Amino acid sequence: MSIEAYKELKNIFSQASISSDIEGILHWDMSTMMPPNARQQRANQLAFMAKLKHELISDTYVSDLVAKVDIKSLETKDQANFTEMKREHLFLSALPGDLVESLSKASATCEGKWQEAREQSEFAIVKEPLKELLNLIKEEATILGKKLNCSPYEALIQKYEPLAQVENITGVFNDLKGFLIPTIDTIINKQKNDIVLPIIEKVSSNTQYEIAESLMKTVGFDFTRGRLDKSEHPFCGGATDDVRITTRYNESDPFSSLEGVMHET
Repeated sequence: MSIEAYKELKNIFSQASISSDIEGILHWDMSTMMPPNARQQRANQLAFMAKLKHELISDTYVSDLVAKVDIKSLETKDQANFTEMKREHLFLSALPGDLVESLSKASATCEGKWQEAREQSEFAIVKEPLKELLNLIKEEATILGKKLNCSPYEALIQKYEPLAQVENITGVFNDLKGFLIPTIDTIINKQKNDIVLPIIEKVSSNTQYEIAESLMKTVGFDFTRGRLDKSEHPFCGGATDDVRITTRYNESDPFSSLEGVMHET
């Protein structure tokens, strides 16, 4: 019974993964190719896909299957897989479907307004959509915090960085603080005496793309399963065998785009 239940879970989560892949491609298109007046429809499409995934994974049938699985009966890799299934079910089943849908829609809408605000250097354009999105995230965090018996902030950390804890993260930043503060002064003093070598000529977007493509191939990126495009801000998305990496180009500062590409790759 345990193995059969696990196999059924794999089937359900495979369907959910397809839903996530579709979301990834829709989001990539929204950030790179989509005409601006299609945003509201795209927000509805993404929200619909998020709703489908939520319904699949939060179903009580999944709860019953999870309860039937004896993790000790599974191979090591399947134990890890089951642990992730169980975690995702725990998080999504704690959230109401309408909140999941609203979060997805608000995120897509806010991104569009952020793009407008960035182009016009006007925060007021994105202020209200951002406020709405943050309020929804706070609502999500509060619900998850109650479910996990922790603070809302800790709950969001658990969602995005499983097993991480606030106290551990705080310790890392305290160590960095002790190192960085005196080091920054040293660097600033050194730079005052350095000779800066300026970039004499601008580097075209096409040339930057060619350099980035070469670097990506060097580190092993497979362009038969992915591509590089331009967006307002670098990101990595897409699907399992259809990875979409983006960057932005500044002809006066070519290193910024290359840094973005290598980070995402």
